[in-house]
Amino acid sequence: MEGHGLRVQYSVLVCDLTMAERLDLWQELEAVVDTMVDSIACVELGERDETRWTFIGPAPQFPRPGATIL
Repeated sequence: MEGHGLRVQYSVLVCDLTMAERLDLWQELEAVVDTMVDSIACVELGERDETRWTFIGPAPQFPRPGATIL
């Protein structure tokens, strides 16, 4: 992951990728992630109110609608 983006926390990286780069990175991650133990979230930051979450492995339970996730 570090070769693709900027680390903002120990396990949080921000990557500015084209769609092709994102798909390539996602395939690389799927090949190495142990989905019985690990979970990876991909958050597409689009226009306001257009954030989309995608996961490899189990997705966490998010708070009720309308909550702010920081």
